[in-house]
Amino acid sequence: MKRQDVHKAAAMLMSVVLACALVPAVPAQAQPTAADAADVSAAETAADGGADGADAPAATVPDVESPLVVADEQTVATVAEAVPSSTAGSYDTAIADANRYQLVIVVRFAGDTTGDGDTGLNAADPSVLQLTGRRLVERLNGFTDSPFLEPTLYSYVKDVSDGACRLRSIIPQADEDFRIRYLTLPRAREGYAYAVNVVEDALAAFNRAYPDFDGRSLDGDGDGYADNVLIVPEVNGSAPVINSPLWPHKADYTGAGRIGAGGRAVRVGTYTMVDTSHGVSTGTIVHETIHAFGAKDLYRAGAKTEDRANRPVGVWDIMAEHAGSRLMRPLAITRQDCGWTKLEETGGGSVTLFAPGSGKRQAVKFKTDLNASEYFVAEFRQACDAAGGAAGLDMSVEGLPSTIGGSGLVVYRVNPVMKDAGNGNKGPKDYVYIFRPGETGAPRGDGAGDLRHAQLSVSGRATFGVADMAAGLADGAITYSDGQNSGIVVSVTEQSDDAITFKLEMPDVTAHDLWKSAVDGKGATALTESGFSDTSLVKAADGALYQVCSRLQSGTRGAGATVYRYDGSSWSSLGSLGNGYGNFSGAVYRNELYVAGVRYGATTTIGLWRWSGRAWKEVATVAAAANKPVLGVAGGALYLFADGSGGGAQLYRLTGGPPLGERHDRGRAPVRYGWSAGRYGRELQQRPHRAVDARERRLEGGPGPQRLRADGGRLPGRQALLRPHGHPGWRPALDRSGGDVWQRLRGEVLAVAPGAAQGLYGFSDPRGR
Repeated sequence: MKRQDVHKAAAMLMSVVLACALVPAVPAQAQPTAADAADVSAAETAADGGADGADAPAATVPDVESPLVVADEQTVATVAEAVPSSTAGSYDTAIADANRYQLVIVVRFAGDTTGDGDTGLNAADPSVLQLTGRRLVERLNGFTDSPFLEPTLYSYVKDVSDGACRLRSIIPQADEDFRIRYLTLPRAREGYAYAVNVVEDALAAFNRAYPDFDGRSLDGDGDGYADNVLIVPEVNGSAPVINSPLWPHKADYTGAGRIGAGGRAVRVGTYTMVDTSHGVSTGTIVHETIHAFGAKDLYRAGAKTEDRANRPVGVWDIMAEHAGSRLMRPLAITRQDCGWTKLEETGGGSVTLFAPGSGKRQAVKFKTDLNASEYFVAEFRQACDAAGGAAGLDMSVEGLPSTIGGSGLVVYRVNPVMKDAGNGNKGPKDYVYIFRPGETGAPRGDGAGDLRHAQLSVSGRATFGVADMAAGLADGAITYSDGQNSGIVVSVTEQSDDAITFKLEMPDVTAHDLWKSAVDGKGATALTESGFSDTSLVKAADGALYQVCSRLQSGTRGAGATVYRYDGSSWSSLGSLGNGYGNFSGAVYRNELYVAGVRYGATTTIGLWRWSGRAWKEVATVAAAANKPVLGVAGGALYLFADGSGGGAQLYRLTGGPPLGERHDRGRAPVRYGWSAGRYGRELQQRPHRAVDARERRLEGGPGPQRLRADGGRLPGRQALLRPHGHPGWRPALDRSGGDVWQRLRGEVLAVAPGAAQGLYGFSDPRGR
């Protein structure tokens, strides 16, 4: 056999065994525990209960990762021995083209002598699973022309950024023979409850050991901060458990620590931490480092390595999964988040994309008018096989779940709101979701199906998407995060080794009567995901929409309301009001927003607030009972409808206030407001009725008034729509020529209808529902 064939076979054997040995890891539960309370932003600290004591300065939530499952040492060592060093080649570490820099600090804990003599990173190299000083330096700074050596941090980042980021790791503790001079921290390992304390003690130890170090050499982008700091704690083979202070993560440092002294000091912004047990894996180092440049986690919180579902992205991005030394490229959206590319937008038709590293367009984005912020991306991925050597990215070997299914077009959804709000894919919705055959569940999807073979190609599945707008995610539709089908269809038409062409069919959304998300141009809304017990909508004459949100209450005491305004393009908050009140509703009266809420107690009270344009002001109260008070405007007056909570409904009209068109704050004496009930009857009446045809939405009245009782007595047993008619009675009325918006509540409704049916209406359900 020729020598080159031996080399090729050895490389293939090494690649396959390593790919099998290094099981793909979907990071497990990603929420920080109390041990990470120091690593929370101000807002998150409050939600998490905060950190105890001054010993735990705040930083952001770390991006915690899962354990990497590796093969036993004998298996990998046997394969390593089969590949002679002359075949594998060697690394060079003298990087000459760097434009970004990170400081590496190797530490051990008080009382630990690891690193002295031939121990720790200074030990002999018994197996490929042993991290040594040489291996650490090579994993960070190595580069080579040999196809048989795995990627390094420097080579990987330079490759996937198309040369935009050339990261050199500065390691003052390593001498020319790759021996590492450990720095000893002042506490034992168990003495560190928070990761940030390890970082601060490591910075202090480094500054003492290297007082002449020029920290400015770490600021490659000139922003006054070190590009990154990598802390490497020695753990003596005792790997940290997930969510512990030493678990691999990236975080933003907000403390006062600096690198260097005086005019040579530089501030510390981001840091990464990878202990010596996880440092064996190039993938873990790469994953954490890319975080420092802006990449988000693309796995779901709570996902486990053994899960075969719950994978929105999987092997198609290193920020979702990696197989140790066998690395996959990041998606174009991840590279854009890092500032290494910019996605171009296309409107449809025939599109050609090119292979990664070609310098040409590799991915495009596209969207419809159905959603103001979410969009879709089509990206060409070029697979390599084991025969290509260990250095290739995006390996595809059939039967290995940690590799991609082959070359082709990957289609995925991007929800920009979740990038920060959900910390990538860890929130209630996915930031990035790859469409694949066989998915189940909606609208988010179970993360199941054949994700490994998500790619479209001329030799396999060539089309994805469904034009029928009623189709969903499980039907193979390209959907938005709320489950709405986009109607987009993507079909691959041509493909070569270095390029792919596809047809993009966009829907005519104007031909469909579909809901659209009420979000701003960035896809954001002021509304929170939870915390409200009830909401109601109010529309103003200028087209603005107000959402009155009653906050969750404790016991019978209300917690007030928060009001939001949507002007058709953006949301804004009008603040909160009515602490102690609950079950709010609103109405626009004389071009101003009024909100009413009820406070329960020995005396039940309904309060009324007015928005002045700058603040909320309580303008009137009335002692009346209601499950939910309802406001309405008719005949130039503001009415309050109180259902009585089983004790008799009442109708009130607001009295007082300035003449129409005058402001409330013109310097005159305070305006007095009040409620008038006598003129409109303290107890409502209705006539008997029968339903003619529910589909026609029409009721006929009968002779003789009867008293309306909220407890159901003497009522005809059917729902009735009541309109004030004379004094003091009400008459049934329901006319489709009237208003098109009805405000429902538990038992009663008050609404105003314009046009032929103009008037004030109350709706009563004698069943109390």
